[in-house]
Amino acid sequence: MSIKDVLQHLGDLSFPLPQERVAFNDFVGDLQRLQRDMKIPAGFDPTAENWNAATVAFLDKWKIGAMWRKDPFVDHATDALLDPHIRRSLEVLLLGPLNVGGIANRVCARWGLNPDVMNARVIREFGHYYWLYTAMNTSEWRNFFFTHYPKGDHSDLLMALNSPRTSAGAALTLAVSDRGADSLSSADAYNAFRNCAFVMYMQHATMEKPSLARTQGAFFALQAFRMAEEELDKTRGGSVELLDELRKMETVYDRGRVLTIREVPVLRPMLPSGAMEEKEPAT
Repeated sequence: MSIKDVLQHLGDLSFPLPQERVAFNDFVGDLQRLQRDMKIPAGFDPTAENWNAATVAFLDKWKIGAMWRKDPFVDHATDALLDPHIRRSLEVLLLGPLNVGGIANRVCARWGLNPDVMNARVIREFGHYYWLYTAMNTSEWRNFFFTHYPKGDHSDLLMALNSPRTSAGAALTLAVSDRGADSLSSADAYNAFRNCAFVMYMQHATMEKPSLARTQGAFFALQAFRMAEEELDKTRGGSVELLDELRKMETVYDRGRVLTIREVPVLRPMLPSGAMEEKEPAT
């Protein structure tokens, strides 16, 4: 395929392409270099019943063997890619702190899919071929959304990307994937607010040049952190520190033998000192 055909194919699949001319030209240059590097070896025949060594080596190098084998899990992942609503859910969920099994269960429940067509293996193949989270770091992903997507609301992707890598962050990702907070408990919401306020405070506190705006921003971030902490304590029914200490407690059992009634020592009454001394008779 020519580069023009490749770009047309990506456009038909609604893959996000660079929106600015300079970035687009750089992207075309990357495609050209990639095409030159993907040299088809002699004897390459992925349609043969038994692949030869050259075919296996090429497909393994570029990690595309499952697609050429018509793996059913890859086919189901491609079906999800072609459904815009399921695709968006997968893109958001894969950016958050969720495992593939949890994502599969969520998508099945949300869209009424059979586990045979949406499971952990399908999620892995979708992530491998169409939405590889590990391909970029957080900053690069954030820049990707601003350079490759047309102007619009992409807050769900950004919130999932920046959500805390905790259970509260996982709950937040699940909520933003539905663009609502109905599934998010108050405790998880305030926990996420608390974490975000901490990050904002540290951003203000570690800036190089001091300024009034920086000081005010740090102050308001600290206030937000305290308010979220207080609300979190209310929803949890106790302070965070107390709950953490309670979780550290371990159950200890008394393994000693229980005494019978005959073995219990008899406690005799004790009289005060000198009480047993005889008193002199009265005259």
